[in-house]
Amino acid sequence: MIVVKVGGRTLKNIEAIARDLIDHQPFVLIHGGRDFVTEYSKKMGVEPKIVTSPSGVRSRYTDEDELEVFVMVMAGKVNKEIVSKLLDLGIKAVGIS
Repeated sequence: MIVVKVGGRTLKNIEAIARDLIDHQPFVLIHGGRDFVTEYSKKMGVEPKIVTSPSGVRSRYTDEDELEVFVMVMAGKVNKEIVSKLLDLGIKAVGIS
């Protein structure tokens, strides 16, 4: 079994990635989706917060409102779209959040 991590920006090419994985089943697909979360946060009026550590590392700060959007987008929209595309290609898939 292989584990594949797909960044959020790469998800726009999920069909091509899935086709590459067809011959490597079973596999585990782990996905990102920060850009989708940011997009929907702004649509819902929840402005993303960025913090910078003393050493200069920038990170997203997730408060309760942002966490609610994150779960809706990642466990709902993104996860379901990925599973749907995999199933369309004949790949047995289930989404776990």
